[in-house]
Amino acid sequence: AFPPLAETEVPRKYREVVKTGVEWRTESIEYQDDLIRGAFEVHAFRTGPDAMVAAFEDITERKRAEVERRQSAERYRRIVENLLEGIWTVDLAGRTTFANARMARMLRCTSEELAHSSLWDFVDPHDRAVVAQQLQHRGQGLGEEHEFRFVAKDGSHVWSSVSACAITLPDRQPGALAMVRDVTQQKQLLDQLQEARRLEAIGRLAGGI
Repeated sequence: AFPPLAETEVPRKYREVVKTGVEWRTESIEYQDDLIRGAFEVHAFRTGPDAMVAAFEDITERKRAEVERRQSAERYRRIVENLLEGIWTVDLAGRTTFANARMARMLRCTSEELAHSSLWDFVDPHDRAVVAQQLQHRGQGLGEEHEFRFVAKDGSHVWSSVSACAITLPDRQPGALAMVRDVTQQKQLLDQLQEARRLEAIGRLAGGI
């Protein structure tokens, strides 16, 4: 009935179904002849001694949609990985569910290390109460923007500008998404400027005495 299938595993699978009575199902059949072209799910089962039935379901559109979803996900992954901002998602316990490469570099660790880490691994003990409150806000569906001081793997402080919002994670649980920009250098320059102004003011006061 379907000559192009003669050179595939299908005839052998049919014989096995007839011989053993064990049903066989596959979604991997790609078929093409002069009249029919597409992807098919095949379900074969024995109906009696030396007899079987094979049901074909056209799943071409479903397969095409799956390919498009994979391609879309890959495009999204490339965009996220090449952002200049760190992207970090966690559950409400602070466990990492996703982080891009930029976020890992910001925290002086590898992507794999960050994937198996918690937000708490990069929080200064003095800031834990603040972080706990922020996670509570995410659980309430609230978002906010703020500056935050992370502690990188090497112990250095990383000042960042954080834009955070509540999200629903793939497992349907509430979580948090943060877009993080490293502002350490800008903050250091600002601190130096403020210190220079302070010393200048002191100098002027001293000169007037």
